[in-house]
Amino acid sequence: MAKCTRGTVSSTPAQSRSGIGQFAREQPLLTGVLCVAFGVVLGCLLRMTPEESEFLGEQADKFKDQASKLKDSVGDLATEGYGKAKQFAERAVDVAAQTLTGATDKSSAHEPESEVGSPPSSETPRNY
Repeated sequence: MAKCTRGTVSSTPAQSRSGIGQFAREQPLLTGVLCVAFGVVLGCLLRMTPEESEFLGEQADKFKDQASKLKDSVGDLATEGYGKAKQFAERAVDVAAQTLTGATDKSSAHEPESEVGSPPSSETPRNY
């Protein structure tokens, strides 16, 4: 058993390397897209150079302003949506409570309430 486990563990890195290579050969377009996405994420993590800032400064500021406005409007929509969902849920609870109360009232109207200790109306009292 230990030999089998050792062989499996030692061959796993080699298998994963060949698996990545095989994936890249089978899915070249997807591999390219993943590499570009990784490059974009890595590029976003780096600071802008002075040359980039000079070249893209005005456009970057406009983009940041638009992103900030979009964030604010999405936040407002989310808050409004939350409020509407909360009102809907509260109304649903009220309707359910009224329905249950109405069903309880109707069932109690059909069956007269018996006093504590007295037999139910369907049974006749027995005299022993």
